[in-house]
Amino acid sequence: NRMTLQEITDIVNEPDLTTEVVGGVLDIFRAEGNSFIRPFKTDDPQSQTLRPGSVLDITHESLIRNWGKLNTWAQKEFEFYSTYLDFKKQLDRWKVSNKSLSYLLPIGPLTYFEKWYAECKPNRGWIKRYSEVVENEEQANEQAAEVLADTQEFIRRSANTVIITRTFMKYGPQRIATFFAIAAMIFLSGFYWYDAEQKQNDLVIKRLQEETAQLIASDEVGNNFKANSLLISERLDSGYLISYLTSLDSKQRIGLANESYKVILEFDKNDRSALKWSLINELLDQIQKAVSNEKDVAFVAAEVNKFTTLLAYDEYFNPSSETKAILMKVSDWGYTIALKSFNDQSLFQATLPIELNYAVQNWLTFGDANPENIDALLKHISPLGGETSQSNFNRYYPKGSYETNGRIPNDYNGGYHTLASLYAARGQVNNIIWCFDQLHSTGQNDYFIGSLFNNYNHVLGILYQYGFKSKSQPMIDWLSSHYESDTPITIYRNSFIRSGYMAQLYRVNIEKDILRSYKGYFFPNLTLADRNVSNELALSYEQEILKEQNPHERNYLLALNYKRKAMFTAKYNSDRGFPNDDVQINGWLDKFVEHYRKVPASYLEETVPVTIPYYGDGVRNRQFKRRQLMLYPDYIDGWFSWTFHSDALFNYLRERNLFTELYTKAEDFDYLHFWIAKANEKKAFVFDASFDSFIRLSDDVYEGILNIADQHVYGRNFDRNLTYLILANRYFEARDVEKGIHYYSLFDQNSISRSADRYEYVEKTFFLNQMKDLCVNLANHGYYNEGEELAEKFEKEHEKIFAYIFMADKIFQDRGDPKSFIYLDSAFSKAKSVDVSQFTFGAFTNLNFQIQLLMVMGRIGGEEMNQKALDIYREMVEGSKTQALVAMNIGIGDEGNLHRAVEAIPPTLTESEDLLCRSVILWQAARKKDNRSERWIGMDKAFLDDFYYIFYLPN
Repeated sequence: NRMTLQEITDIVNEPDLTTEVVGGVLDIFRAEGNSFIRPFKTDDPQSQTLRPGSVLDITHESLIRNWGKLNTWAQKEFEFYSTYLDFKKQLDRWKVSNKSLSYLLPIGPLTYFEKWYAECKPNRGWIKRYSEVVENEEQANEQAAEVLADTQEFIRRSANTVIITRTFMKYGPQRIATFFAIAAMIFLSGFYWYDAEQKQNDLVIKRLQEETAQLIASDEVGNNFKANSLLISERLDSGYLISYLTSLDSKQRIGLANESYKVILEFDKNDRSALKWSLINELLDQIQKAVSNEKDVAFVAAEVNKFTTLLAYDEYFNPSSETKAILMKVSDWGYTIALKSFNDQSLFQATLPIELNYAVQNWLTFGDANPENIDALLKHISPLGGETSQSNFNRYYPKGSYETNGRIPNDYNGGYHTLASLYAARGQVNNIIWCFDQLHSTGQNDYFIGSLFNNYNHVLGILYQYGFKSKSQPMIDWLSSHYESDTPITIYRNSFIRSGYMAQLYRVNIEKDILRSYKGYFFPNLTLADRNVSNELALSYEQEILKEQNPHERNYLLALNYKRKAMFTAKYNSDRGFPNDDVQINGWLDKFVEHYRKVPASYLEETVPVTIPYYGDGVRNRQFKRRQLMLYPDYIDGWFSWTFHSDALFNYLRERNLFTELYTKAEDFDYLHFWIAKANEKKAFVFDASFDSFIRLSDDVYEGILNIADQHVYGRNFDRNLTYLILANRYFEARDVEKGIHYYSLFDQNSISRSADRYEYVEKTFFLNQMKDLCVNLANHGYYNEGEELAEKFEKEHEKIFAYIFMADKIFQDRGDPKSFIYLDSAFSKAKSVDVSQFTFGAFTNLNFQIQLLMVMGRIGGEEMNQKALDIYREMVEGSKTQALVAMNIGIGDEGNLHRAVEAIPPTLTESEDLLCRSVILWQAARKKDNRSERWIGMDKAFLDDFYYIFYLPN
């Protein structure tokens, strides 16, 4: 509180206000009876007039503290001072760097400090007040003057570097697209600064590519890390990937090319790029040579299987005669390897039988499996073929050796299933039954249950595929006579469900460890069967239904199956990009309604056991009313079937106004809500979600649901909150703010818990992410208070923190809004009450908000922000540090200073972690170079989505 009169006058900094004038004003507060300031006026003549060096001090502190206006001034002054300390650190850093362009302020901090400068109006006197103590008055004045000049220069030069960004933000690209405006901006933007920084970044990129190339060469780094890094370099420099592959030996070349093909499809399953075809041709050339020459047969078999798997996946989502022909060719190589291996026992390796089983299944499904070649394989491995083939079988498929088949291992390395499949392709049903007898007699009863990856259903599918449907009855009879649960109607139902479209379990063939509880190969001959096979299995199933004596059960099963056929077909067509035959699908749905109407209400109220998949390989066994299964606007039942397929049934019911007839209870609208939730059963991790293929329900569907609920007598209690959230976010993102606000205003914030808790953790996670996104959208469109109020509606503090972090991130990225700092402050404030140690193990690390916080802090930049980010990073547990470092580098890379991003990489990482971090920086450079091209949007999602979609309820 102590200052000299001269110091006060200097801060006022008005030429007409001398120390005499200022002192005269202050004398009023020194007089007797009004003594707020020392020294007081006394009878001593010397006390009557203040001198420039007189030290003034405030008295009556308690009175001052209760003086409202003065207290407000003091708080404001403290804010100015605190901001000055932050600014001074940035200023000093710039000066230490010899006023380098790299250390100028980015747009976010610049906007913040410009606002401070305009309001505070710091002058030499004010700066001197808060400077380090200097005894020499003249030196102190010179130092303050220098700081003031540097401050003005620092802000001015920083502003020059972001003038283009500000112009675009203010006027938009359309209003500055003329030549004159562009020329003016180039002049104003400090073109030479930009050029210098770009050259600096170019040097960083060149050095990073050299460093990543060294890391990619290491045997300690996995192929997935390598492939991702190479694809980033390919994005930066077209032709890089293939050029690099040619420098490798044959095995490395094949392994890395296969992995790169896989990663491309994980980025975008509908990729049709020239790069993908270059990799396919590279693999065709190299694998063909390896099939003929490579002595490590197990390696070749595994790579052929991987290539076949990827081609089959590719051809399913991108059907073409060219891909189909290549798939057949590569599948035939699998046969060649199998025949070669069975003919020479010296080639045996422990892993080889499992690869040969899968190769045979791929060949039977996609290859040119003619009778002569099938017989050749049987001659070499069937114990029925004589002593030599018995010896081969015993070598590759001995008792006590196991093939993982989902959760249950198959004895004999799965050899009897391979034999049964080959016999099925030859229509030799008696030999199929002999194989089943071997399994049954040795206690392999698990093979004959419906939940295995691969079982007798696949053998039946092969009989149908190879035209031996008419010979299948003895096999059906054997199964029914030996296992009570394997009734004909169950066998055909399960076989049809497995053949409807590519099952979610096929992903385990592409990423072997993607499922939590199930391992092994998932054979393709039902899930990727020819459509005729699926149709014939459906027909056989219907024929079994018609044998049912109970008319209620018969009509119920027929209705359900017609709905199943319609949904499966719509899903299959959507996956493959085929148009729907509306006449066919609506015809099946007509029959669904026809048979449903024949089932008595009392029968529909009875419950039946239902198995549904949940989150990858999760299973839910539930009791559902038949009525629920019928009125759910999709098909649901069976582990190998999704719970959401299409909007075809919903649109059918809406167009025919059947909701009024069929939905006759309030609870019926729960099925609609359940369907919306299942349509949005989004995986928490982009890696998992990349294999999903769901249609996106249109706005018209969501608004149609609301209209139906509004008009229906039983729709009053329909929980609309999830629908409102989805529509509000969609309209905001489409820049239709009026409609976005409309649906936001309808969202009932008093019933959030009820709405969020309706279903399990995946659906609740989606709901909470939609809430978080709505907070962000509200703030980004200027509805700050509404966004903040909604953020506070989250139940837990860490959930609120995520909302504030993403609100800050969005408004900073989109327009450099200074309010982003207020939101960050809210996040920091709330973080003090959260124990982050609860987020340091397993899936719970995904709730560590510090990771996202570091990303945003890195994006904003600035010395204080960077230092605070490093402090947070150092305190984090090791399990979260790699992800946190990647997040921070993503943010720093967005700021544009690649050199600083590289400097943030610590020397203590593993080679894989080091490659990942350096690759992220190169990825940011690539995004900038191609202006975030649509061509690579899948890559961008792979790097970003896991940071923005929060797994609020890890399991």
